[in-house]
Amino acid sequence: MLSNAFAQNKNPLSLVISSATEMAQQLGITLLANTEVLAVHRDRRKLDTTVGTLDYDKLVFALGADPVQIPVQGDARQDIFSVNDLADYSRLRNALGNVKSIAIMGGGLIGCEFANDLAAAGYAVTVIDRGAYPLGSLVPQQAGSLLLEPLALLGVTWRLGTTVQRIDKAPKGYLLTLADDSNVQADLVISAVGLRPPNSACRECGLTVNRGNCCK
Repeated sequence: MLSNAFAQNKNPLSLVISSATEMAQQLGITLLANTEVLAVHRDRRKLDTTVGTLDYDKLVFALGADPVQIPVQGDARQDIFSVNDLADYSRLRNALGNVKSIAIMGGGLIGCEFANDLAAAGYAVTVIDRGAYPLGSLVPQQAGSLLLEPLALLGVTWRLGTTVQRIDKAPKGYLLTLADDSNVQADLVISAVGLRPPNSACRECGLTVNRGNCCK
């Protein structure tokens, strides 16, 4: 919902379907909010937490995901926006009021959704992706290429087959230096290159980690 909330003119609060307390009541679960797990004792099936020790029969790791951070150079790499939660979305909405041009790193599903919605709202959007066509990891080239012209007609500029190497502050906005030695000027930069599960807790418990999955 975060990637198309802007097109639907939804503010962060309107994206909340129900509160955590309401959801817990509906599902009949005990919710320990503002509680951190400090240690997992698999041999004794116990958790050390900030509210005490808990016993368990079965333990599920459902830790969500963190945005993939592209290792770009430059003095403005900390200014890249990633939208992965309501706080991120709120910051982006506030920033959009002062910009005209937007660079999006990533031509996958989320990147294309952002490009479509922002271009339709009148922003000048440039999508940068290392692939030869959009949605490269999801669909064949014939299908992905069908997105090129419709989004271009909305005002999206495609920069495919290259990646962002540097992001530097410019007199106005940012200057992106690409791997093909070309440049892109933008007032705001969004990263939409995917998510990565935070598997450190699984590894600390001695679990084998696949692509997002914890295994025995």
